[in-house]
Amino acid sequence: MKKKVAILLSSVMICALVACGNVDTSSDTGQNQAQESIIDYGDQSEEVTVVSADYPEYESPEGLVNAADIVFSGIVIDSQSEYIDIKMEDGKDSSTGLDEASPVPYTIYSIKVERIYKGDTQKEIIKIKCPGGNIDGSIFVSEINNQIEEGQNYMFLVKTFENSYPSLLNDTQSVYNLNKSDDEWLNELLNILK
Repeated sequence: MKKKVAILLSSVMICALVACGNVDTSSDTGQNQAQESIIDYGDQSEEVTVVSADYPEYESPEGLVNAADIVFSGIVIDSQSEYIDIKMEDGKDSSTGLDEASPVPYTIYSIKVERIYKGDTQKEIIKIKCPGGNIDGSIFVSEINNQIEEGQNYMFLVKTFENSYPSLLNDTQSVYNLNKSDDEWLNELLNILK
């Protein structure tokens, strides 16, 4: 069990490093963290791995939009959890620095697209990945994973990858619930994307 947790934590940290890379318009603290904790649910205790990372934070809505490959809105219609290998290339991966496969737990959200604000896609359903999930009785949680709810309408700002699902740019500025119009950044984003 300890070996699995060590491998998982190493994988999550590498994933966080990938999420932090290649962004010129952000301020990155460079600190990546993953931690394991025991959470008490009444009479039973379940081991829950809490995944957290310091992603690049964008200083302005314009920087956020510029960093995104696709900006779209839609309703979350489904979600499922699975392990995804974050190593993208044969040999040493230039993005992750990994020499070997590194499966990381993700939740894959299926979103019925309502509007494309930026990007080139004709898809009616876009699937995005977020760290965390519930796989074979193991629970992995992250801040963003707990924000997205099925049946809700959101705006998503994502980065695309050739052989994987798109990912959110970060866990605090890349998802906006369109049913809550009191968000200042959401209103600025909508003005920029008109």
